[in-house]
Amino acid sequence: MKYRILGELSVGREGRDMPLPGGTRLAVLGTLLVNANQPVRSAELMRAAWGDIRVGDTQLHKAIADLRRLLNGADQRNVLLTHPRIGYELRIEADDLDKILFERFIREAGEAGSIGRPEDEVDLLRKALQLWSGPLALPGITEGPLRRYAAELEQRRRRAAARLFELELAAGRSDRILDDAATIAGYYPDDQRLCELSMIALYRGGHTMEALKVYDRHRTALDVSIAAAPDPVVRELAYAIAGRDESKVARYAEALVLKSVAARAAPAVTPRQLPPAPADFVGRDAHLDMAHRLLTREPQATVTVAVITGPPGIGKTALAIRVGHLVREHYPDGQLYIDLEGTTNPPVRTAEALAQLLRALGVSDLPEHLGERAALFRSLAAGRRLLFVFDDSADEEQVRDLIPGSPECGVLITSRIRLPGLESAHHLPPLEPLDQESAVELYTRVVGRSGVNSRAEPQATARIVEVCAGLPLALGLAGALRGQYQGHGGALLADRLADQPLQGLEYGGRSVARTINAGIERLDELARTLFFGLGLTPMPDVGLWTAAAVLGDMRVDPTDSLLTLAASHLLQPAGLGMRYTFHSLIREYAHSQLEIRYPTQKERLNVQRRVYTALLTLARRAHRGICIGDAEELHGDVADWAAPPSVLSELDQSPLDWFEVERPNLRAAVVHTAELGLTEWCWDLVITAHDFYAARGYFDDWLFTSQVALAACRRAGDTRGETAILTTTSRSAFLATGQISPTDREASVKPRVWWRVS
Repeated sequence: MKYRILGELSVGREGRDMPLPGGTRLAVLGTLLVNANQPVRSAELMRAAWGDIRVGDTQLHKAIADLRRLLNGADQRNVLLTHPRIGYELRIEADDLDKILFERFIREAGEAGSIGRPEDEVDLLRKALQLWSGPLALPGITEGPLRRYAAELEQRRRRAAARLFELELAAGRSDRILDDAATIAGYYPDDQRLCELSMIALYRGGHTMEALKVYDRHRTALDVSIAAAPDPVVRELAYAIAGRDESKVARYAEALVLKSVAARAAPAVTPRQLPPAPADFVGRDAHLDMAHRLLTREPQATVTVAVITGPPGIGKTALAIRVGHLVREHYPDGQLYIDLEGTTNPPVRTAEALAQLLRALGVSDLPEHLGERAALFRSLAAGRRLLFVFDDSADEEQVRDLIPGSPECGVLITSRIRLPGLESAHHLPPLEPLDQESAVELYTRVVGRSGVNSRAEPQATARIVEVCAGLPLALGLAGALRGQYQGHGGALLADRLADQPLQGLEYGGRSVARTINAGIERLDELARTLFFGLGLTPMPDVGLWTAAAVLGDMRVDPTDSLLTLAASHLLQPAGLGMRYTFHSLIREYAHSQLEIRYPTQKERLNVQRRVYTALLTLARRAHRGICIGDAEELHGDVADWAAPPSVLSELDQSPLDWFEVERPNLRAAVVHTAELGLTEWCWDLVITAHDFYAARGYFDDWLFTSQVALAACRRAGDTRGETAILTTTSRSAFLATGQISPTDREASVKPRVWWRVS
């Protein structure tokens, strides 16, 4: 089956085209074709077909169903794929879609030209142009994103034609392009470059009047479209042709053609683009050693790519630049550095990054198409020992075309997310906060540059470093701020940071809060909802059940969103399995945004109630798993949460181990539910967990949570809860502590509970 969009959209085989739908169905099909072999988001399809993503999924589903029936009827089954929660994909063999062939021929032509094989370049350009069947791509589409993409294809066709005409004219073969010159210049009469080249080709072929007609069409087109006159150079060329002035035409041809061809062969330069080595770099010895070994080893079969990942503000850029300076002697042909701005909106486009690289390597006449730039870049890097440092990458797609093909080169990438889809990538272990000694050293170095001796104020230094929690960005900002304070400013700064850590950690246009926010803005809505929802509770770590409860929609699998936060290093691993925790400053950021994300107390409380209901439900189930027989305990009326099966299966494998993992969360939840006035949740959590505390000997937790719940019940006047706490708590445990009143001791009774040995 052949699919064609370089001209009228058509689908068929052996010259027999299938009847295609019109309107929105045709726009959906066209969008799938221009994005063949990659998923297309539903929103993009709706925008292309209906001009508005609010049209709803139903209309799109109907269009997809119609297209699927059409393709199935042509024995094209299973080529239109559904990607749940993403969109759709049309799978097509590379040789069956003219667009893919066109792009391949253009790319290969660029590679041939960059290594000095003009004959191959000419053949490939000619093959690319022969795929077109009319002046426009998708002429039935007149507006919207699809029309813009079609216009881009047409522009690439113009550039390919101009390059072919340049090469043939430079070789003295104007006769080989006469028909193409007249035809393509007629398709695009406003294109100055095509007009110039076509006029020269036709004149050299003995068609003076045809050459002047090309000029007349160009002049008319400019007058109609933009009410402008032709460029003086084109006008002078027309005068020379009309006067048959051979010498003038030859000079114009040399200026327009030969210089353009020669500009592709630019002299090589030796770029030295690494920023200065960081003056206050501390620690990271293991990462330095690993990166140094990778980037200085003997060339392998493929280029070496080292990837540094970690949370915002952790020092990825500083490490990359430090490594770059350590290994630069291994790359004598140059070191190139680009900030890809992956956490800004939008990040640097791959085409622009390639333009920066090509300019650094001495290319002034840049190809316009991404594929051509990538091909030229790889050709210029071939056989040279170049180091490329790509800082703050957004994802694999942004950097894939920036990887040279030469194994003599080295690539160092920093990113907030892992890049598992990047071929030949070696990921260093994710960066973690600095240890206490390194954190103090970094802060001391920064402060010392301002003439302040931080060692003279050890208590203030310790408090400031504690707030920064090992985050190099925070430590650097705190050190700079300390340099502004006079006298005993350390204590003042420590007080300020303790009160408002995020607002305080800002200096010289840099801010911990903005750095964290930059990564959050790139998350999808579900992941953002989960991030801020997790900030509503003080529980030390989170798991799959926490994410499910925060999102509150049993139809949504929370796994992807939880993994997205972990991959973006907004959550850090905490033990085995899917357990994560916040860095303290990232948690502080989430908490600082709660009133923006959840404007009312009711909205916040709804999420908190769901989370603590989920915890109570799971604790009840775990309690039943560790107790033999029925315990005479009084529980609250909070209805159980509909827990996902995956969460329950993990708990049922070992209820005691589940309690062990959730022990810090239980303690934090008891305190928080007491503060929120969720008294029934508070005392029921204590009742449900007390058997676990006794089984494992956690009497401090037992006493603490019981006292918190007892006080909460008395404040709320919840006599039922008060009675449950007093009657369920073991007399022996409380007598051993001596920390309850005689009245409470008298009221407490020993429950009938048997422990399952574990």
